[in-house]
Amino acid sequence: MLEKITINMAPVDLGQIDLLVQGGFYQNRTDFIRTAIRNQPNTHSEAVRQTVARKTLVLGLGCSQSTDLTSPAKFSLTSTEGYLQPAGPGTSAQDVL
Repeated sequence: MLEKITINMAPVDLGQIDLLVQGGFYQNRTDFIRTAIRNQPNTHSEAVRQTVARKTLVLGLGCSQSTDLTSPAKFSLTSTEGYLQPAGPGTSAQDVL
C-alpha cells in the first residue's frame, strides 16, 4: 500500500530534477524522488543500525547481568550514551548495582 505525501521544493531543485528527467536518467519527478528516498537510508546505515540496537526492547520478563551491560556487542556506547528503557517486569542479577 502506498501513501501520498506532499513536499515543497525550491524552483532550482525542481529544475535540476527536470533536467535529469529530460536527460533520460529518470522516468519522471516521482521516479527521481522515490529513488532518492530509497537510497537515503543507505548513506546512514551505520547510524540506523546503532539506533535500532539502542532502542531494542525485551518484551516479557527480562533479567540483566553485568556482562549484558558491558559487552560491546550487546550494549554499545558510542558518541551518545546508551540507556535502558524497561517495558515490563524485570530482574537484575546480583552483579548489577
